Amino acid sequence: MAYRLTLQAQREREDALEYQAREWGDRAAEELAAAFRTVLEQIGGWSPPGAMREQFAGKRYRWVHLAPYPYNIVWAYGAAAEDRVIVRILHAHMEPIRAMRKTERWS
Repeated sequence: MAYRLTLQAQREREDALEYQAREWGDRAAEELAAAFRTVLEQIGGWSPPGAMREQFAGKRYRWVHLAPYPYNIVWAYGAAAEDRVIVRILHAHMEPIRAMRKTERWS
């Protein structure tokens, strides 16, 4: 199984890492990067995490909180069940409905 990040999700991850480094230092950014890798590998695994949040987006999307960090990773099944697409990395302070409306076309 595998996953892929959309360009929008890649930008959002990079923004999060840059912010973490700027505000909290390189070590904190490395720890956040490791947390991203762990969760993304889980999403690409045999039993991916995630909950539907139909109040924010359709049934196609799954939401995973990147604890203890203030980020939610939003992913969806692509063309096949094995194709997992990370579509957004949202800061927890963002309004989810509004943010998802701004999701770039990915399928």
